[in-house]
Amino acid sequence: MTSQKEANSIQDIPSMLKHWAEVVPEKEAFVFFNETGRTTVLTAKDVHVLAGRFATRLREMGFKNGDLIANAVPNSPERVVADFGIIMTGCIGANCQIMENDGTDFYKTANRAMATGIILPFIKTNPAFNVLQRFLPSNYPSTGYIDVAIPEVPSMKRIILIDRSNNNNNNNNTQDMLPFLDSLRQSSDEVFPPQDVSPESVVYVFGTSGTTGFSKLCPRDHRTILATGRIYSTGKPSRRFSTRPLGWVGGFPFQYLADSSCNVIQDCFNEEPVLDAKQLWDVVESEECTAGFMLPGEIDSFLVHFKDDPPKHRLKVMIVGGQPLTKRVCNALGVLADCLVLTYASTEMSGVTNGIVTSPDQMEDYLTGKPLLGVALKIVDENMQQVDTGKEGIIVVKSPFGSNHYYNQSPGDKPTTTADGYFITGDRGWVNQDGDLFVSDRNDDVIFHGSILVYPSWPESVLIRISGVSEAVVMGVSGLNSNGVNDQICACVIPKHGSNLTRDNIISSYNNSFAVTENEFFPKLSFVELFSEFPMGHTGKVNRKKLRKILMDRISL
Repeated sequence: MTSQKEANSIQDIPSMLKHWAEVVPEKEAFVFFNETGRTTVLTAKDVHVLAGRFATRLREMGFKNGDLIANAVPNSPERVVADFGIIMTGCIGANCQIMENDGTDFYKTANRAMATGIILPFIKTNPAFNVLQRFLPSNYPSTGYIDVAIPEVPSMKRIILIDRSNNNNNNNNTQDMLPFLDSLRQSSDEVFPPQDVSPESVVYVFGTSGTTGFSKLCPRDHRTILATGRIYSTGKPSRRFSTRPLGWVGGFPFQYLADSSCNVIQDCFNEEPVLDAKQLWDVVESEECTAGFMLPGEIDSFLVHFKDDPPKHRLKVMIVGGQPLTKRVCNALGVLADCLVLTYASTEMSGVTNGIVTSPDQMEDYLTGKPLLGVALKIVDENMQQVDTGKEGIIVVKSPFGSNHYYNQSPGDKPTTTADGYFITGDRGWVNQDGDLFVSDRNDDVIFHGSILVYPSWPESVLIRISGVSEAVVMGVSGLNSNGVNDQICACVIPKHGSNLTRDNIISSYNNSFAVTENEFFPKLSFVELFSEFPMGHTGKVNRKKLRKILMDRISL
């Protein structure tokens, strides 16, 4: 049996990590870089050994099968080792991204997940560290393993601090904490041997936008994660460039698990600024990347830079998605890539469709290609009845690569599936006579904002906490930017009687409510409009349709 055929028969992630460590031990698995060049290279053997030793330590700390451990470490080699270490322990990994200064979004999500621990980067400027620092002792042990009691999250019992060699001098309350990767490399700990691993056991929980922030939790088991990587694999490893967070579906290293593809990623442990288009493409070229995932906005940035001087190196394959796709993505052909792979995916379902485009005449606005092998989809109306071919409606999906329920879903939560078991995506689109899916919009009030979906109730809940705000309604308005597919977030606010609120101080107070305002996940306000009253519907709720018309008239769109 060849190594790839053997890999395709493996049904759990620890065994897959061990397989690549034995078959291609010195092969580059993860290459991390910053503005000065490479920072760290993890080989297949490194990934397995370091993650396995960390798993041993997690077991010694008392973590057991099925415990959920959140990971707040940004893209970095430490993040890779920590994530795979959690999995090798038999625990469940989950991404942690704290956006609000008071931690409201984190506490809500952590409680729903019943998280028992969290891994934090030992960096004072990190938002997660800032929010949870008040629960830490005045002096941290050199191991970084700290028992805690967090009233807002009763299930959480342990914080694990991860340090890097040059960080101790920025923190005065440490007892010579050992750099995380160095301590594992120098350790005599054995690689934890996973026991009783079931391919159907939940191994990772991905977060997506929820009704109040990042609160929807999408579980994946071993088999589903491995199947996701295999459906996109050509059987030959590639060198894949990515700017996506490792803890999100779009950035998780599915392909490494499937075929040992190398991942080339910016090292963000010390929260270095994102490199500009030239610097990033220099990495693509120097690392001889053959594939990469790009958002339409990222493609635009690269094309602006290379307008008069095309790059010498092109990707063989550029995967594009994350937003409704228009013909303009074809501008990348022959400049940035030889071939485009159109994708439609979601955190809940992972990959749904793909389509190959090698020339502009093959592209139409909103095209995403045909369903992946094993995926079934249909278009339905508001009553969940299938509509005719070519008619727009709500997209519903059955997929072997996702989950049609949320982790620890409450009985009172809104149903996520149709009566016949199709997941209700909330996206709108249509299928043509050839079976191609076109994705055009959302079916609800959710706002397309860059690479994320923002539920209005999240920024509304932040706005309503601002002193002087009586009511707030948030909505997305399309067409305010150059590519015409990203919604801009607009806030309609009724001030309290007698308050002196202005647009500027509302935006300032709103921004100050967030721990981070410069990354792509920040729900930035583009407009604030003040109202004395909102139009109401017969049910006593705000008539958003009428309010949108008033808003559009005011901003002259």
